[in-house]
Amino acid sequence: MDDQSPLDALGEWATELDRLCSFVHDNAVLEPWLRGTFPRIMALVSKRRVAQFMAGIRRAHDKGLIESSYSRRLAQRAG
Repeated sequence: MDDQSPLDALGEWATELDRLCSFVHDNAVLEPWLRGTFPRIMALVSKRRVAQFMAGIRRAHDKGLIESSYSRRLAQRAG
């Protein structure tokens, strides 16, 4: 799965997660970000399922799963 991580440095990845969280509810920004950041994953999502996929990402964010779980891991690795 490491080859799917678009950025090498944890700080850069944390910055990208902050960006994601800032526009997670804006499909016009979210979809291009996903396609640019995770092109191999998005290639597996059919066009008719993209909205459903993004809704799942929003639900995970709203439940605190994206911010808290990644932030906790990043803090553990960095410290």
